[in-house]
Amino acid sequence: MKAKDFLSELHSLVSLHDGLDIQSAENSIRNNVRFRGMNVWILACAIVIASVGLNVNSTAVIIGAMLISPLMGPIIGFGLALGTNDMPLLKSSLYNLAVMVAISITASTLFFLISPLNLQNQSELLARTNPTIYDVIVAFIGGAAGALENSRKEKGTVISGVAIATALMPPLCTVGYGLSNFDFTYVFGALYLFAINCIFVALATFVVVKFLHYPVYAEADPAKYRRMQTLASIILVLMVVPSVFSAVRIIEENNFSIRASKFVNCHKSIDGVLVYDYSINPQRGEPTITLSLAGRPLTFEEKTVLVSEARQLCHNENTKVLFNESSLSNGVEMDSEFEKQVYHDLNNQLKTLQDSIRFFHSKELPFQQLDKEMLALFPQVESIRLAKGENNVIAIVQYKSTEVESISDQLKNWIKVRLSVEAIDVFDIYPQPQE
Repeated sequence: MKAKDFLSELHSLVSLHDGLDIQSAENSIRNNVRFRGMNVWILACAIVIASVGLNVNSTAVIIGAMLISPLMGPIIGFGLALGTNDMPLLKSSLYNLAVMVAISITASTLFFLISPLNLQNQSELLARTNPTIYDVIVAFIGGAAGALENSRKEKGTVISGVAIATALMPPLCTVGYGLSNFDFTYVFGALYLFAINCIFVALATFVVVKFLHYPVYAEADPAKYRRMQTLASIILVLMVVPSVFSAVRIIEENNFSIRASKFVNCHKSIDGVLVYDYSINPQRGEPTITLSLAGRPLTFEEKTVLVSEARQLCHNENTKVLFNESSLSNGVEMDSEFEKQVYHDLNNQLKTLQDSIRFFHSKELPFQQLDKEMLALFPQVESIRLAKGENNVIAIVQYKSTEVESISDQLKNWIKVRLSVEAIDVFDIYPQPQE
């Protein structure tokens, strides 16, 4: 294939202008900006679903709320208005977005005020309070995908995916949770994530609108346009910079946790000292590894060596190693509640195992001892063999002579008393008569 043909084929492959329907896209975006009638009820349903999902820590329920939330409409409308200099649409988008946000926060705050459930593990809530540069990337790329999807004739499932990726409803519900519990860490963190999603989805829409040459409704005043560019740049920097620092901190903490776990695994046993538990606090500035030890106390030299190795392996000279020592091997009373709980659990497990062993032993028959006792009680018998059936005991009796009377009844009574069983089957076997 010639270079010219290859470039032509490549251009045809990546061209964005095939299948465009800009007029239809504009109409669809404008219709979704308006917050009236059906959208009010859909938003109410999304608020309740998202709040319940956060309250019960359910990812599936939260995804459902993202899919049905109409919050994306005014944000995309805002990006379209910026790209086409449509001031009425800009004002309408901002107004409707503000109304949606106010209703969402109010409703979620009321929900969490009346909800009786408080979870210890609030991972879904916490995930909405610590945005990073990765959230910025997802919001921008997702917004671009959504704008491209709106611009083509045949619509697919891209918008649904964008709604999930750029979560808008859960952060607002997290704000409601923070307000209901007077925890402003949740409030400001979630508002920051929501602002990132809104701004960068709108920015991506603006870029796509400009790239696809949507019709401009009014030429912007050059001086005013420069002021808007400056303001937008400042806002973008204010949004991005904290998220970068947050991402760096999370990466550092994650790397420290991995290295600290490796350090502990390399020192599970230290000359008669057992590390039976540990905890890691990767906070920036003074990360800490706490080792719970059983056995003899460590010497100062041994502790110094461990701290040095921890700092070297974790690549952090500020790493602290705390030693939670116990003298259990010397019979001294345990110091920490955790140690007491550990040994309480171990004792319970041991007791359970012992009970299980006794139970299985009770189901076994002392065959050899019973054979001796029965042969002593019944001398006319050659041999007696016992077997444990599913619901009964089986006795096979072999007699010395054909002239001996059966002892089945006496044997049954004796076995009932001896083994405390009721179901007994006795089979008599006599020797074959000689010819």
